[in-house]
Amino acid sequence: MAFRIFFYIPEGALSGPLPQGWSDSWDAIHDGYGLTYLMYFALRTQGLEAELVHELPQSGIVVGHSCCFQGINRPSLDLYIICLQYDWRRNAWAQAHITANQWQTTPSALTLPQRLACPGKRYHLIHMPQLGLIPRSKSRGVRFETLSYFGLARNLSPEFQTEVWKTELRQLGLDFKIHDQPGKWKDYSGTDAVLAIRSPELVKDKPAQKLYNAWHAGTIAILGAEIGFREERESDLDYLEATNPEQVLAAVRRLLESAELRQAMMDNGFQRAKTRTPELIAEQWANAFRSEILPHAATWLQKPAIGRRAYLAIRAIRKDMAKLRRR
Repeated sequence: MAFRIFFYIPEGALSGPLPQGWSDSWDAIHDGYGLTYLMYFALRTQGLEAELVHELPQSGIVVGHSCCFQGINRPSLDLYIICLQYDWRRNAWAQAHITANQWQTTPSALTLPQRLACPGKRYHLIHMPQLGLIPRSKSRGVRFETLSYFGLARNLSPEFQTEVWKTELRQLGLDFKIHDQPGKWKDYSGTDAVLAIRSPELVKDKPAQKLYNAWHAGTIAILGAEIGFREERESDLDYLEATNPEQVLAAVRRLLESAELRQAMMDNGFQRAKTRTPELIAEQWANAFRSEILPHAATWLQKPAIGRRAYLAIRAIRKDMAKLRRR
């Protein structure tokens, strides 16, 4: 039996003309709603029949980011929800989650109550790089003068937002720039190296997108201790890992001392970027949907109603318990 596939974005969540090609402007397509549209668009380019809807359907297979499903009280018995969790919360009703990294698909990523209360299926689909990215200017050669952070300032470890930190870098001949506005996240033209450290602790719930962006931009990456980055690492040329200002300064000095290392890391990044293009990632997503995700969804929807009803009942209890804990 074939089931209809829907991508759900609440009415009004995305405004303006939506891109219809990889070369279009994707500037307004960000956050969870944008990621939902991006996956819908990518799978359509691979021939997957799906519909974009603004109301939650009553039957079939529905895909959406965690933020799209926050207001659901109880879904239909004939609906299979695939939640694009990535670095957001799991959805209580979803039968399947798509994660930010491979580790999140393991039992270690769940609390004991989550493991007991119908954990559902989990799949890791790698994140897309920044679309429409403007790479580092080739005229910069092997210069190493500007270190940049791209992202919301609140996500950068506070140690790297002080005047003391900026002064230490200036003494080494480097400028440090924080690009906090989403409209500026795609422009790497004046950046020689990227800094992305969220916390001194091991970060477990983030994708490796900032690493992909650095590769595509032709910049060197100095990144924090994150499972997503480590899962992608094939050699020391992929990126330098650091968790505090002292380690970053040591990495900076090492780069300043060796133009050969800088060139080798940029060359390596360009090669790694070829394996993380939007077209290849869209193909990987489509293969995963066809071979694993959709067949499992169809099997679940063909289960006897009593089994599906029991699943939703357990999830309802789990959702109520979570509310009580928050109170």
